[in-house]
Amino acid sequence: MTIGQRINFARYERDMTLDELAVKSNISVHTIKAWIYAGYNPHIEALIQIADALDMSLDELAGRTEKRNGKRK
Repeated sequence: MTIGQRINFARYERDMTLDELAVKSNISVHTIKAWIYAGYNPHIEALIQIADALDMSLDELAGRTEKRNGKRK
């Protein structure tokens, strides 16, 4: 799953519109759509803003929350 797909999935889980995510993260809808639909990758600063807006950690957003044998998957 791409980071854009993860952002979109997390947004849907929280019943948040693109507009709401854009306002809460202070990132334009156009930019967020580029990550979700065009496969562009956000800079770390933007990922932090998105994670904060979605009330999740960067590890969660990156899909690094599962552990296997004491190490992150």
